[in-house]
Amino acid sequence: MGKSLIALSIFIVITAIVAGLFLVDGPGAERRYRLDGQRIKDLDLLAAAVDCYWTLHDRLPKTLDELAARMAVSTASKPLPRLCRYARSFDPETEMPYRYRAVDARRFDLCAEFAVSTRNRRARTSRPKPGFTRRAWQHDKGAHCFQLTAAKVKIQ
Repeated sequence: MGKSLIALSIFIVITAIVAGLFLVDGPGAERRYRLDGQRIKDLDLLAAAVDCYWTLHDRLPKTLDELAARMAVSTASKPLPRLCRYARSFDPETEMPYRYRAVDARRFDLCAEFAVSTRNRRARTSRPKPGFTRRAWQHDKGAHCFQLTAAKVKIQ
């Protein structure tokens, strides 16, 4: 009876550990959430740079390369808010570029590949920045595009 009780106890402990790992999405979940958080931060900064570009040039950039080149020139000739500076345009894990597409005169898509879904979690929103638009960044796992609208920003 003593050996049966020990075996049962070990079985219960192992079952609890395995179940716990599944309930918290496994040991790699924190890394996936952290990488997705960095992707959202990058996209938020890219969206702010597009807002600045649209404010300065009355049109959207055709590509992220154009955004980088024109914002560098604008920054050299006229000081811009820190958030107008061009942000990282590639995925922190794969180093593949984020995707950008101008849809029309003011709307544009920013796309990335996400490791986890935010559907069952509170949607991440950008922090309020004076003069900038607050955006929600809810997404599914996998490739996802956000259709955004460029907004005027106050540039002093």
